[in-house]
Amino acid sequence: MRPLPVASLLVVLAACPGPEQGLDKTVIRGVLEIPPWSGVEGADSDEADNAEWIHATLLEPLTWRQMDVTGHSRTFGTVVQPGDIDRYTLGAQGSGTLEVTLSFATTFTDDTDATTYTLELYDFSFTDEEGEPTVVVSQGSDGTHGLVSASIPASKGGTYGIGIVAGRSTEAESGDYRFTVASLPPSDDQFTVGAYREEDPTAHTAPVGGASVHRLAWDAERATWRGTFEILYVREVIPDTAEMQQQASRFEGDTGVTLPPIWTTREDVETAYLAGGNFSTLNASIASGTLYSATSVAVDTSGHGEDGFVGGWTVGLSAGQPRVTSDIVVVVDAIRPRVVGWEHTESEPNDVPLTLEVYSPLDPTTLEKVANALPTASGPGFVDIVHGVQSYPIDDPAWGDGDIDVFRITVPETMGLSATTGWADDGDDLDVLFYGPEGALYAYAAGLSNPEIFSTQADFGFSLDPETAYYLVVLGYAGPAGDRDYTVEFEYAAP
Repeated sequence: MRPLPVASLLVVLAACPGPEQGLDKTVIRGVLEIPPWSGVEGADSDEADNAEWIHATLLEPLTWRQMDVTGHSRTFGTVVQPGDIDRYTLGAQGSGTLEVTLSFATTFTDDTDATTYTLELYDFSFTDEEGEPTVVVSQGSDGTHGLVSASIPASKGGTYGIGIVAGRSTEAESGDYRFTVASLPPSDDQFTVGAYREEDPTAHTAPVGGASVHRLAWDAERATWRGTFEILYVREVIPDTAEMQQQASRFEGDTGVTLPPIWTTREDVETAYLAGGNFSTLNASIASGTLYSATSVAVDTSGHGEDGFVGGWTVGLSAGQPRVTSDIVVVVDAIRPRVVGWEHTESEPNDVPLTLEVYSPLDPTTLEKVANALPTASGPGFVDIVHGVQSYPIDDPAWGDGDIDVFRITVPETMGLSATTGWADDGDDLDVLFYGPEGALYAYAAGLSNPEIFSTQADFGFSLDPETAYYLVVLGYAGPAGDRDYTVEFEYAAP
């Protein structure tokens, strides 16, 4: 990893004199941190032993922060009796590696540990004849001095399991253990810090500035990812847009700094609240599974420092050295919970005849007639789910034959929509098309991915309007004849 510069810890606030004409420029520099999450083993008793998956402890999803979990083994095993088995499950918010390291106290003599464990990793897409998950990796600890690691590949949207199996012990009847789940490595531009008018970080509307986080580096001592950001908070204080752009160009020429798109806000905004996360956009509701700041950081942008300006320094529209005023650290320490609005099970018939010429408009009357009418969208902060079945009458139907399912979508107010369509067998290929009220194709996800995902805002630049019918079509392209289940998950964002 690249080292994190010490200078990046500094927050610099500088502004030109207000309220004269020009650009009121405030540079906000700081650090974003992603600290680890800590959890404990859930209920484990003779009546509800979490050796059964139904009683497994549910962990936070595999994301871009480390997880530290503590547990307790009630009994160790003997030659004829197995020891305590603790199970944990988790989903994956991204693709990468599920890497688990187990540690516990033991005495090591003669190349043997007095206490032993076995660490098991499961991928729930691999099951036995009874549908139970099967072990992908099993790693024993004997001879490891109480430290054992194992890893398996993980895919976004997958479900995984961890088994902690107490082995034998010549020094204790029960024991404590700890394991860590390594974070997925974040990339530059994956996390963003936004500046907002509102203190509540979950409101996530009306940004007055924002920037991507760069130079993310791993702080091993604190088990924390840390990266730097720089926000140019710009207020328009002259009415003439052309003149304002001239000022911006001159600023760029004098300093070599390119201004971002100019955010226009009221001149009486005196405080910007900073919040970070792996947001898709700065002004959309926070989707489930998103890492974000539970608490915002207030920054004074009023221009009323002790010398009359922010931080007591004047730079105008030419180069200058702003005064260092304080340190700002934005902490990403929460994950947006998954809140299900409604679930709908597909009912047949809901098919429309299509061919490979699907990109041409479809008859809206036919769409309206055959579509399953879904409940009104639950809106931002919720996940709505459709359960469907694709039936292939032949191998590789290539859209032209078989089951082509149509669903009618409405929203209570203007909002963006994202749809994630997934299925069990990666050997199949399903596609998703999205049509407007007049039958024109508005959006689609028709690649080779599983799941197939599209966002009306991020990918196609539009939001859905209320009192308007839209149509989602799920159809099969490749795979053997027969039935396969699928799910479509809808999430919503403010316009």
